[in-house]
Amino acid sequence: MYGLNAYWVEPDQVKKAAASGQFLSKGAFVIDGKRNFVSIPTLKLAVGVIKQNSDYLITCGPPVPIKKNCVCYVIIEPDGSDMVDAAKLIKKEFTKIKGNIVKNISIDEFVRVLPAGESHITESGLGEQSSE
Repeated sequence: MYGLNAYWVEPDQVKKAAASGQFLSKGAFVIDGKRNFVSIPTLKLAVGVIKQNSDYLITCGPPVPIKKNCVCYVIIEPDGSDMVDAAKLIKKEFTKIKGNIVKNISIDEFVRVLPAGESHITESGLGEQSSE
């Protein structure tokens, strides 16, 4: 799922009783007052290559920390290729960006960090740790 909308309210806006003259079924509640909407246009995750000692590992998470702590990264969004094909594309993209640092990492490692379902690459680049 992506393209989500949600809202939040203050705790005192949640009521267990219906207004006078209205019926509220058992277990239901009423939201009284203004709802504060939050729109999330798309879900994004980042897959990155992180250096740990002399090895390189694949990780996945929110884009900002991945960009900050990884050598290189790709941003993925839902829909597109299945997990194995997406993993192959990501490995190929990392090879283009940073040479052969991922040559010893199997496709299974990439598949393990990907979210379930289909995904596609929307962005790729060097992370902030690429100079080390």
